[in-house]
Amino acid sequence: GEADVATWYTSAANYPLYKENEASGGYITHSIPGVQSSEAALAINQNHSDPFMRETLQDLRFRQALSVAINREEINETVFFGLGVPSQATALPTARYYKDEWGESYAQFDPAMANRLLDKMGLTERDNDNFRVGPDGKPILMLVEYSDWGGDAIVTIFELVKEYWEDVGLKTALRFAAGDQFNQRAEALDHVIMSHPYTDTGEVGDFGWNGRAAPGSGGLGWCPSWLLWLSANREIKAGRKTLNDYQGGVLPGEEPPESIKQLEAWTQDKMQHKFGSPEYLDLMERIYDFQAENLYVLGTV
Repeated sequence: GEADVATWYTSAANYPLYKENEASGGYITHSIPGVQSSEAALAINQNHSDPFMRETLQDLRFRQALSVAINREEINETVFFGLGVPSQATALPTARYYKDEWGESYAQFDPAMANRLLDKMGLTERDNDNFRVGPDGKPILMLVEYSDWGGDAIVTIFELVKEYWEDVGLKTALRFAAGDQFNQRAEALDHVIMSHPYTDTGEVGDFGWNGRAAPGSGGLGWCPSWLLWLSANREIKAGRKTLNDYQGGVLPGEEPPESIKQLEAWTQDKMQHKFGSPEYLDLMERIYDFQAENLYVLGTV
């Protein structure tokens, strides 16, 4: 109670409490723009170890269905008292290269569309609890793993997402993983969805942290096996290592498709240009066009 300014680890859930006690506490509560374009982003693992889950999660229609099944307006009103901005995971609107279409990409609430997309994928079989099942007859499980950031407000977001996805027939579970355990899970091939804030997405943060849209960046772990290959290939190109430094003279992980190699190239190339230059801005636009089109990471609010 002796702090002059408190920002970190305050809670949106306590916003009414802060406002109610301003006079008696002798302080003022301000709502200021954040550095996160999504307080809870959902990264969808493209390298799952199970062949069926891998094929399902790599299908763009599935990621689109997951996204439009989420009621972001309700999350904003329920969790953030209407103070937030429902959005897809993307750059912050303050960035010079920002496009409205990025924040709106499959961010509308349309459960009917979600059901149509899932049906078109052939995921029409359901169990007695009305959950869609895989070829083994068991429910397709959307396991969302998260760590110790955001407090109760973030957990409420996940509880709402669980409701939305189960409404379109996808059984969903939530699992907390602390610190190092979360990082280990993000690197494992058997996770389904890792959640982390989509942060540092303003121009300076994006430049300094190499961008949240980069392959597997920022604890989001959407391509752990591809990321291993890309990281090793980057070391070889930089002259820091050779193939002989890797077991059997083979790059670790799994070689990604050309589209992911192109994304990696853009994220590396932008660092070679002056911050704010036309070349830099063009590359940032390409990177976020790619994210809006492919939805490897979903935003909430």
